[in-house]
Amino acid sequence: MRRIPLALSTVAAVSLLSACGNSPGAVECLNVALRPGIGVDIDPAFAPRVDSAAMKACWDGDCRTFDLKLEASTAASALPCTGNSPTDVCGAQAVPTGGKYTFAEVRNLPGKPIDITLSLAGPRMTPPQDQHLTVTPRTANVAPQCAGDQRQAGIIVSKDGTVSERR
Repeated sequence: MRRIPLALSTVAAVSLLSACGNSPGAVECLNVALRPGIGVDIDPAFAPRVDSAAMKACWDGDCRTFDLKLEASTAASALPCTGNSPTDVCGAQAVPTGGKYTFAEVRNLPGKPIDITLSLAGPRMTPPQDQHLTVTPRTANVAPQCAGDQRQAGIIVSKDGTVSERR
């Protein structure tokens, strides 16, 4: 009698596991959890001058404003491996770069150029520095069958404080 429940459990488990794989010809949907919006990266040489930031994004006669929370930028730095074998462990850690970054979640970004005003402020910038540019949000997913088709744009603040679109 105990064999029947065990057999049914085994069949159910195998069926469930086999359903998890991709079937031939299936479309792989990448980045479905990506947030729509605009990111800003500030170069480490200019970042110490910036304490706060705000952004205005305009398209089709509608403007949205955002107070941006600046965070410290990091990069991956390799840690030593435990040996030279393929089964040995290697690692990485996040280390500060001196730069700053932020991301404004902006829903319904169009796939056409939008006007941005980026306002940067700090103790050595009087008055605050306003820069204007045009960016084109791009779609993150490449397969039209995928849900979660989110658009993002990026802005780079260079070491001299000029802004440009990240491509």
